[in-house]
Amino acid sequence: MFLGECISFLKIPSRKMQTEYFKWLNWIIDAYSFSTIFCFFIFASLQAVIILTYVLFLVSFTVTPMQIFAIGVVTILMTLVGLILGLLASFISNNEFHAIQVIPLVTFPLIFLSDMIWDIEGFPLGIQLVSYLLPLTHTNSAMRDIFLKNYSL
Repeated sequence: MFLGECISFLKIPSRKMQTEYFKWLNWIIDAYSFSTIFCFFIFASLQAVIILTYVLFLVSFTVTPMQIFAIGVVTILMTLVGLILGLLASFISNNEFHAIQVIPLVTFPLIFLSDMIWDIEGFPLGIQLVSYLLPLTHTNSAMRDIFLKNYSL
């Protein structure tokens, strides 16, 4: 999803060109941007539902409907964050090759510093502060709290 978002938004003309030369295109390009984001969101939500259903069949403990709802909400919010990160990466990229090079710069810190693989408490203080700024850290914490501790939203 992140990769598709990065590359697809490279085709949209820059905002500076729109406002200086083609003012009548602003509405068309904004509508195109919104519809593209909406379609990506629908597709990502469908992916999230499929993955969530598969994961729920794999877990060996009972899951309440309220937990499923809370996990769904957290997953949808993380989908929106992924779309926004994809937009950000596409706006700082010049072409598709550059966008593909930017992706590891965004995804690897998210994975390694988000308490997914290693415990944050074992990190030095500076890296702990950086990891608390990452959205995936809070998503992992929320998922653990919902699944294991039976917390609600």
